[in-house]
Amino acid sequence: GHPLQPAEIRNGALDRFDVVIFPGGMASHQFDALGEGGREAVIDFVRGGGGYVGICAGAFMAASDPYQWGLNILDAYIVDHDHWARGIGPVEMELSDAGKGVFGDFDGKLTLHYGQGPIVEPAGREDLPDYEVLGWYRTGIGVDGADPAVMVDTPAIVCARYGEGRVLVSSGHAEWSSGLESFLLRYFEWAGGRRD
Repeated sequence: GHPLQPAEIRNGALDRFDVVIFPGGMASHQFDALGEGGREAVIDFVRGGGGYVGICAGAFMAASDPYQWGLNILDAYIVDHDHWARGIGPVEMELSDAGKGVFGDFDGKLTLHYGQGPIVEPAGREDLPDYEVLGWYRTGIGVDGADPAVMVDTPAIVCARYGEGRVLVSSGHAEWSSGLESFLLRYFEWAGGRRD
C-alpha cells in the first residue's frame, strides 16, 4: 500500500497502481478533498480498468445520485441517510454464494464490526451495471432514532463492474473483525481482477 494525497491523485498518480482504496472516515471530507479534478481522476482510473475498494465512508463515496458525495460508479442508492450515524458495534453478516467464492467457505452468520457504513439498495440506473451482493446483513444496529430493522437483509458487501474496471464496497469493517481480517486482501484481489 502507498498513501496518496489528493493533489497526487489529481496529478495522475493513480496510473502507477492497480487498485485504489478509500477507507473509513467521512465520505463528504474525502469527496471534497479530492476536488473535481481528483474525482474525475478516480472515475477515469476505474473506467479504464482500475479497481476501487471502498470501506464504510469509501462505500458511501461510490454511490449514485442523488447522494451528494457519490462518484456515481456503483448502481447503489443510500437508504435512510438521515440516520447515517446509526451506531457502532457488532452485527451479523452472512455471505452469499458469490461471497463464498470470493472470501472462502465461511458458513452461517459471521460477526462483522459495523461503524455507521451505508445501507444500500439498487439505484436502478440504466447507465450502470447491477451490483452483486457478496454478503448480507442479518442483524441491524440503531441509535438516536435509527431503526435497526432497516439494516436487516440489506447488502453488507457488494461488487460490480464499472467500464473496464471493478468496484467493491464494504459497509462494515471486516479488517477490524476477528476471523475476517483476510477479507481485505480478497477485496484487493477481486478489484484488481485477480479473482472472480
